[in-house]
Amino acid sequence: MKKPLSLLSLLVLISVVFVQVLPVAADTVASSYSASCSGLSATGTSNAPYVVLWVQGYNAAGDWLEYNQAFANPTGTYIIGFNFPAFETGSFLEYYVWGSPTSDPNDWDAEDYFELDTACTPTVPGPSAPSSFVLHTITCDVPVYNAPGGEPISGATIRTGQTWYVSPTPVSGSDGESWTEIFNAGWTNGFIPTSCVG
Repeated sequence: MKKPLSLLSLLVLISVVFVQVLPVAADTVASSYSASCSGLSATGTSNAPYVVLWVQGYNAAGDWLEYNQAFANPTGTYIIGFNFPAFETGSFLEYYVWGSPTSDPNDWDAEDYFELDTACTPTVPGPSAPSSFVLHTITCDVPVYNAPGGEPISGATIRTGQTWYVSPTPVSGSDGESWTEIFNAGWTNGFIPTSCVG
């Protein structure tokens, strides 16, 4: 004869099922960003499997427009961006960066996110990668340094499996080790140990 489930067993079973269907927490931090009338890019960290960029606002004709894109976030550190049809200069736009448990940009699970509400300005072009730099895969998790053998730059870390433009010519650092210059899309490049360049 089968015994009926005890109340305690039933509660444990329900709690296990309930916990398994809860969405992944998706706290997202944007440590740097660039927002214009025609694009949004961001760098930061998130424990979500996807990070969403979202821009919305009224165009010159008074139409409410929304543009968005979800990006896979396998490493927990993201560097992402997308372009959209340009709004008129000075349009008041809302820019968002949030984590998502799925690839659906509408799937926000009410965790912490980044928001910027401002009148947009035209894109200010950033520097291009030096013509001699080549794409290489990074083979270890490593901080970016301010000089060959120098100090780590706070919050700047390169992850295994990422692809970056790097100098094909390593240099010797003050520590006697081999260092490679890495292009980080800013005006000042950093350095990583050459042993981490695939």
